[in-house]
Amino acid sequence: MRYLDAREDRIELTASARDRLVRGGLLLFVVAPLVVIVGWGVYGLIVAEDTMASAALGGGLVALCAVLPGLAGLWTMATAASRAARSRVVIDLDERLITRPGAAPAVFRTPDAVRVAPKGLGWSLRLDGDHPLVLLRHVPRGSGPALADAAEALAEALEVRARVPAAARRARGLVPRDEDLWATLCYAPIDGVNVAYSVLALMTSPSPALRFAAKQSLVSLGVELFFALLLGGCLGVPVIAASAPLALEAAALLCPLAVFTIVRVTIRLVASFHAYRGRAWVMPWLSPITRRWAPDDLRSSDR
Repeated sequence: MRYLDAREDRIELTASARDRLVRGGLLLFVVAPLVVIVGWGVYGLIVAEDTMASAALGGGLVALCAVLPGLAGLWTMATAASRAARSRVVIDLDERLITRPGAAPAVFRTPDAVRVAPKGLGWSLRLDGDHPLVLLRHVPRGSGPALADAAEALAEALEVRARVPAAARRARGLVPRDEDLWATLCYAPIDGVNVAYSVLALMTSPSPALRFAAKQSLVSLGVELFFALLLGGCLGVPVIAASAPLALEAAALLCPLAVFTIVRVTIRLVASFHAYRGRAWVMPWLSPITRRWAPDDLRSSDR
């Protein structure tokens, strides 16, 4: 169970590495690209004369602003497991000992209740009684349902009451609990968002159908990028060499790219529809690569 691992008379509580992976993925795959888009948009609005020097300066500032959240996200994802492990709390019910980070083992006194309490923008897991303790801090607000499940399991193991606010059970996070909806988001036609959900699925989920959707989405993204660059190069070079009027050059380059974008979005929406219905749809043009990752029931049914 997330946050809680109960083994006979030994209970371990740890912060979730997945929470930190979500935070890091958001910074790396969503915030950093968004900074680039917004930065260039602001640059185009502010700078009236587009000279080489101003473009270089603007590009450098935009790159710097995008690199900072990107590096922060990469560091957060790389250290997610180790940071979570350092928060481990161990309760030995047989020896009546509790071990917390940075503290020596102490005598464990049975609490009156296990409580999920608001903590800033998130939640904390606490033991109420004569000797109150905070077991987990800074759990993201969207992880309230998972923390509520852990609190109830801990209360059952300790044979005490669980006090969980209704807001914690109703909370909704960036990562849905429904794996079909998660697979749908892996196919979303929004670059950065689809990569974040796909990478997170490959790093944290054991579901074959979800992992298949994540892998196929990433492979499809690589193929889309290749064709976009190929189309831009094959059209851009002749258009520039033709020395046509600017409006004609823009139309000759942008119209095929717009058609390509429409086709790409349509394909991803179809894949999203199949994923939402719980079906693992193999894109025919990617079949030689992705069929091996399809769930066993799909592969056997296609034979």
